[in-house]
Amino acid sequence: VACYATSGCMWLTLDWGQCSSGCGYGTRERNVTCSGPSQARKADCDGRARPDSTEICHDIAECSWILGVWGSCSATCGNGFRTREISCSSGVEGDC
Repeated sequence: VACYATSGCMWLTLDWGQCSSGCGYGTRERNVTCSGPSQARKADCDGRARPDSTEICHDIAECSWILGVWGSCSATCGNGFRTREISCSSGVEGDC
């Protein structure tokens, strides 16, 4: 007599992929499949226990400083100083 059981079916996950952003917050994905001793289908695994296939990630590998142009000298005669804006490409100083 044929039968069909799902108690041996389980969720399997592959490694996370790369973050969608090389500088700042993004998302990353991984494959999640239902597997078992025989050919399992997605419906055979408990949907409430399915691991996430997407998550938020934070990467700073490609962050860099953005240097603005120097302003005018603060003095019109003699010693003075000039300033410029410096920011991180992610918008968050701590990422650089």
